[in-house]
Amino acid sequence: MFSFLHSAHVPSLHDLIVIFIVVSIAGYIWEVFFRSLYHERGHRIVNAGFLLGPYCPIYGVAVVAVVPVLSLVSGSPLFIFIIATLTATVVEYLVSVVLERLFGVRWWDYTEEPFDLHGRVALISSLFWGLCITVFYYFLLPPLLELSADIYARFGIWLAAILLIIMLVDSVTTYVRIQTFQNIVHRVKRTANIKEIDINKYKAYAMRAMRTEFIPSIKQWIGKTLPRHLPERIPRPDLKKVLNKTTEQHSVIEAIFIILAIVIGIALIHFSVGSLSGQ
Repeated sequence: MFSFLHSAHVPSLHDLIVIFIVVSIAGYIWEVFFRSLYHERGHRIVNAGFLLGPYCPIYGVAVVAVVPVLSLVSGSPLFIFIIATLTATVVEYLVSVVLERLFGVRWWDYTEEPFDLHGRVALISSLFWGLCITVFYYFLLPPLLELSADIYARFGIWLAAILLIIMLVDSVTTYVRIQTFQNIVHRVKRTANIKEIDINKYKAYAMRAMRTEFIPSIKQWIGKTLPRHLPERIPRPDLKKVLNKTTEQHSVIEAIFIILAIVIGIALIHFSVGSLSGQ
């Protein structure tokens, strides 16, 4: 029934970059819509992402991880749905582990859902992911591949590569600043001998501020964000001392990570051009 929609085309690296960017942006729009409607009952718009830009990379990662697998198999829509569901479940579990290791907090928890596995995946969410990816594969992937070809014909690799580098720099900057924030709170706890500070709570403050305030300097950002979320009884000279010492160290780390992100982006450009020229 759907065989005429099935494509044997294995996406190139450029195709995957375009798919990643488009799906990440679409995922952000969905998250904003869902959270604004479900959690806020439509009373206010919720900025669902934790990065500065309007994208949720988790959606792009999931689809980019699954699409190449589906491109190597063929069968009925039911078979594609099963493969998509299984692959998406594995990806969601692994991404949950990686994000928790990187940021120290869980971004989602299915503990209260039926048939969950360690709260990282659950039956209902896996079936939902499988259905969405199956629909995407049959109906949205072909026009996206055409869009990718059109973008490459007009701009070469550069448009997709520049957007990817921006997202990479945004991601590594967010990661370094959250880690800096966490280290500062730890040091403030030790310096001021305050035990009741909840690191995860202040990390949530940091991520909320990060997506609503663009401040280029990590020192300015931390100095502006942190003091208003800490108890007033913390001696400000102690706080200033900790800020100066920690932000100087992490400013260097942030610069190194940004350079690495740009290098990775350039490397992807190189390999993408090579893969396209070899087709």
